[in-house]
Amino acid sequence: MQTLLIILIVTMIAQTVLFIISNFIDRNREKQAANATKLWEEAQHNFFVEKEQMRKNCDAKDAIIKQWIDKCNKLDFELSETRKVNGLLKNRVGYIECLKESFNQQAEAEWESNAIFAESCKKSQRLCYVEGMKAGAEWICQAVGVKVEFEIDGRFEEGEK
Repeated sequence: MQTLLIILIVTMIAQTVLFIISNFIDRNREKQAANATKLWEEAQHNFFVEKEQMRKNCDAKDAIIKQWIDKCNKLDFELSETRKVNGLLKNRVGYIECLKESFNQQAEAEWESNAIFAESCKKSQRLCYVEGMKAGAEWICQAVGVKVEFEIDGRFEEGEK
């Protein structure tokens, strides 16, 4: 009987030791699982925070790119306008002379084609036409930055027929 009692006590001690060890191991596993869950939740929270920050950064980048595109378009327009003005300024004397000659040729051609009408109106219409073209030529010259006054030559005097 003593042997059985000793076996029973040893068995109970072994069970108690196994229970304590398994309980200790289970507690460690629970702590590790809780820590792993906490780390997972923190990682997930950080991921969402970083994702939101990245979205804000992308929106800011898109806004900056849009501003750059608008500025680029504006500068491109200004560059093309500057090139036009530069061309006008470089060649403005030639342009003005061409305008003057063109206006004179146009006026002369109109007078010749409307000679019958001009005679019936005693050429006052022709002179008004020439003065209007003169004012137009002066306005164009002023638009390109040159102050000039054209003279109506003797071809268009009212006394001639």
